[in-house]
Parts: sequence; C-alpha cells; structure tokens
Amino acid sequence: MKASHLLIFAVVFSFFFISCSADDEPINPQQLIPGTWKPVEKQYLDSTGKIKRTIVDDESECLRESTWTFTENLFNLQDFTDFKGGGCDYNSHKQSGSWGKTEGTYYFFYSGGFMFSEAFEILHLSRNKMSLKLMGTSINEDPVIMIFEKVRDEATVIVTS
Repeated sequence: MKASHLLIFAVVFSFFFISCSADDEPINPQQLIPGTWKPVEKQYLDSTGKIKRTIVDDESECLRESTWTFTENLFNLQDFTDFKGGGCDYNSHKQSGSWGKTEGTYYFFYSGGFMFSEAFEILHLSRNKMSLKLMGTSINEDPVIMIFEKVRDEATVIVTS
C-alpha cells in the first residue's frame, strides 16, 4: 500500500516538472526583435479591423525588396510601395528613428523629415517570425498588420536627422 502511494506521488510530481518548462518564460522583445526582417505579408485593415486587402511577397516586388532593421532601441525601415501600373517606388518610405515601450504601449518614434510616432502591437514574436499591428498615424489612418521573417540576427542602424 505504501509503495503504491509512493508511485502515485512520483507520477504526479513528474507531471509538475514536465509542465513547467523554459517555454513559459516571458518573451523580451528587446532581445528577439534586433536584426534584419523581410516583410512577407502586409494586411490592410478597415476602420472596423477587418482585412480589406492583403499583399504577399511573391505578388509584390516592393514587398520582397523591403527591409526593416532593428537594434535594441533603434530602427531603419525601407518599406517600398507598388506603382499602380507595376514596378516599385524605391523612394516611397525610408524612415529611421527609435522604438520602445512607453506606458505599456510600443511606439516607433520617427526622425528625419517627418517627426511623428506610431503605436504598434506585437501580435506574434519568435526568433524567426514576427507580426506587428501598426495602429496608424496622421499620415496613414487605417491599421496595417505586417508579417515578417528574420533574415539576419545582427543589425546596424543609422538614424537620419
């Protein structure tokens, strides 16, 4: 009888150790985000949050050529726009600045010609994939979801003023 109680205790106790793994640790974006990311999908949302249009990288030369580079607190993005008749506008959206969390919300703080900030939400983050919901700014009012794959871990960002 004593042996059966000991066996039951050992089985229950082993489940406790198996269920408590290192995967339960919180993700620190400042450690996982730094690197160079390529957008693979861009989802334009309407004012109700429904997807109104999706662009994937194999449909868009511009999305394939775009890169977003991050360090622990700086960013540099080249997010190009498709011309309506085809081709890519390589001067359409080159921005740099800082990023971080303020009062519980993540922001991009853009520098250079346009001085503005944009709130974003991290929808998914792993070592090789990231999804961000860009909340919109006075320039672009509707939210956009950007889905990325990491192409390099190391990053160098030069912020333009």
